[in-house]
Amino acid sequence: MKSVRLALSLLAVALCSLPALAQVPGAIRTLDGGGGASRVFSDREDVFLTVSSAAAPCDSTDLLSDGTYYFQVTDATGQRLLSTDAASDRRFEVASGVLDSYATAGTIPSSPAVILQTHAVGPTSACGSSSVALSPFLDAGPGQAAYLVWITPASQFVDPADAPDNECSTGCFHGFRPEFSRILAFRVEDKRNCQPTFCVSGVKFADANGNGIRDAGETGIAGVEIRAEGGGGPALTGLTRADGSFQICGLTEGAGYHVTERVPFGYAQTGPLNRRISRRLVARDLGYFISVCDADFTGLDFGNQLIPNAIGGVKFEDLNANGVRDPGEPPLAGVTVSLFPGTPAAPGVSRSVVTDANGNFLFTNVTPGPYFLVETAPAGFTQTTPASGFITVTSVAGGSSINNLFGNFRGVLTGTISGTKFLDANGNGVRDAGEAGQPGVTFTISGPVGFTPRTVVTGADGTFTFTAVPFGTYAVIETVPPGFRQTAPAAPGTATATLNVSTRTVSGLLFGNQALASPASISGFKFIDVNGNGARDAGEPGGAGVTIRLSGPGGAGTGVQTTTASDGSFTFTGVAPGTYVVSEVVPVGFTQTAPGGAGVISVTVASGETRTGLLFGNQVTGPGGAGSVSGLKILDLNSNGIVDGIDRPLAGIVFVLTASDGTTRQATSGPDGVFRFDGVAPGRYVISEILPANFFQTFPGSPGAPQTYTVTVVSGQNAGGFLFLNKC
Repeated sequence: MKSVRLALSLLAVALCSLPALAQVPGAIRTLDGGGGASRVFSDREDVFLTVSSAAAPCDSTDLLSDGTYYFQVTDATGQRLLSTDAASDRRFEVASGVLDSYATAGTIPSSPAVILQTHAVGPTSACGSSSVALSPFLDAGPGQAAYLVWITPASQFVDPADAPDNECSTGCFHGFRPEFSRILAFRVEDKRNCQPTFCVSGVKFADANGNGIRDAGETGIAGVEIRAEGGGGPALTGLTRADGSFQICGLTEGAGYHVTERVPFGYAQTGPLNRRISRRLVARDLGYFISVCDADFTGLDFGNQLIPNAIGGVKFEDLNANGVRDPGEPPLAGVTVSLFPGTPAAPGVSRSVVTDANGNFLFTNVTPGPYFLVETAPAGFTQTTPASGFITVTSVAGGSSINNLFGNFRGVLTGTISGTKFLDANGNGVRDAGEAGQPGVTFTISGPVGFTPRTVVTGADGTFTFTAVPFGTYAVIETVPPGFRQTAPAAPGTATATLNVSTRTVSGLLFGNQALASPASISGFKFIDVNGNGARDAGEPGGAGVTIRLSGPGGAGTGVQTTTASDGSFTFTGVAPGTYVVSEVVPVGFTQTAPGGAGVISVTVASGETRTGLLFGNQVTGPGGAGSVSGLKILDLNSNGIVDGIDRPLAGIVFVLTASDGTTRQATSGPDGVFRFDGVAPGRYVISEILPANFFQTFPGSPGAPQTYTVTVVSGQNAGGFLFLNKC
């Protein structure tokens, strides 16, 4: 049997308190000249360093994060540097989790170039990792066969040649700090009387029942770090394999060691249980204490149980923006992740955590039920996974869900939205053969908060394209040309486009318009509501000479108006298809009783359609007493100055009623958009709105010239129907 020996000194106590989460993830290996994994060599020239798995099957838990690293060879204590060349010649690159023998752009001048200047590039492992000769390095000394090879990220390396004397002193070995490094022991038997060393091995297993013992069917856990500290030197570490097994070699004859695990994310340690296994092997406090004496130690098993009632996962940097965590893609620390009970449509009160140095986040004591996870993407990043922006999780009693992934790309990802505007000759909402594109039609996209709406105009073939659109969900809206009605898409006539990692191009959006065949008409009656019940009862007469207004297509802005006939009837003819708002100017001495709400009627007419039966009712106001003034506030989503299918009431907008003497009152629109001033004394007033920041008026005025209403209130009159439309 060839054992592997490493004499360790001076660091065991210090390392017990070092920050565990800062260490390099992944594994390093030593190979012989044929590419086989080995820890024992007959000559120093035969030793090659590789990273990740050395042989198939390749284990993803062995992969290092992509980046630049330095390596060194020391004696077994770490105190004596044996590498004889400059640190700059011991620099290598990791790409896609494995060692790359050539520099990537921007890392070393004159790329491509062999990164390692004085070290030969060795065989390639079965998992695609290059290797590098550790020679040149000095002999460890008479009778000494044990060596340490270290790697550390370039960002954590402090070159002693450049640093002040005190910058890399306590706990630092020739510019390498153990807590940021990976350290591997190997042996070169090139002399007589080499001092022997030994190995420890065991299995890391998923302890389903939490009894601390590996029962039948309990599987191994891969990628867990096991540490052997003692013997007076840097801690020796190993990663568990796919089956949970591990082996750490280089333990010194006659020395004592403490073997522990680094508990993996989302688990609680259950074993080993306290017991004396042999005279030289004791399990205590979830670790093993051993005294090495001419033998290896086997059966050092560690049990872990998933933390119950927990939800967690990992946040990573998606370097290639493909929405998948590929080898070498690093974690992202300091990112806020929130857990909401319920669903995105009906969320409850959330709680939040921040990802740790490994990108992990964990919520414990989660009660059973539905939840969803949302991250706060860091500034300058775009979320690539999940595509929906959230992860739904159902928590069950005693269960855990710890494999949820959030990926971010460093930068702004964009896509393309395109479609076609066509002339729908038969008005069926489908583009049939021979139906041509329609040029010169304006399209608008509006999207997430902070996105400035964009417009484009269709080309000669009716196509339109929005390029460089940041990932997100957008509404695509057309401005229907005069003389046409929209036939596709279905009401409300807008299309939705979502751009994300899996869908970077949305195309084929179709908008159809049909030329108007004939004008429509809108008509109704103004009646005197004798009993004030808001309905036209038998015998209630019409009201003549009352002004009725129509706003909408062909009558945008101040609108068109007409006056009721002697029987109270009114008619608007030659009306283009579209959606309109009909309102009345309530006569002096009357109070409006119909319609209710803000006192206006919204009506949609198609080509050639006749709409009748619109009713406005007024009751004679008795003498004495104050009146009221009311109206309606609408969010004009498509900026067309009319109330149509996609518009909605707008709450929280302040309106001002100014009397002729300059005194003012304020009222705020409610959830239904209605605003109202009660207790209004007879007199002349001006009704105006206070435009919110970034809003403009589309009715009764225009974006550049907002308007007001002037009304004269007589005793007891309820003046209503004043309409205001805004767009942000």
